[in-house]
Amino acid sequence: MAISAINNIAQTSFTGKIKTSKNGNQYEKTNSGKKVLPGLVAAAWAAGGLILGRGNLEATKGWLTVLGLKAIPTMATAFLAGAIIDGLRNKHARKSADKVAQLNAQA
Repeated sequence: MAISAINNIAQTSFTGKIKTSKNGNQYEKTNSGKKVLPGLVAAAWAAGGLILGRGNLEATKGWLTVLGLKAIPTMATAFLAGAIIDGLRNKHARKSADKVAQLNAQA
């Protein structure tokens, strides 16, 4: 009985893409970190503007402008952190796929 890193491609429920490692083994590549972390920063930016504006539309717009100047570099940092996290996750997925193939070859 062979071990498989991806049991049934048609039935998996992930948002990544199936890629092939240098050794020819399939793994799931993901880019979710680059999407999630900047999204969280954007949500915090909007919530902060609403809270500091205390519901007043004009005050909220002013606070969004002030916070926006700080949110832009923060979003860039969050995107970079997400890219690093995705890189580490994808590296681990490649190594796992290669290890599973090695174990199958030994069996």
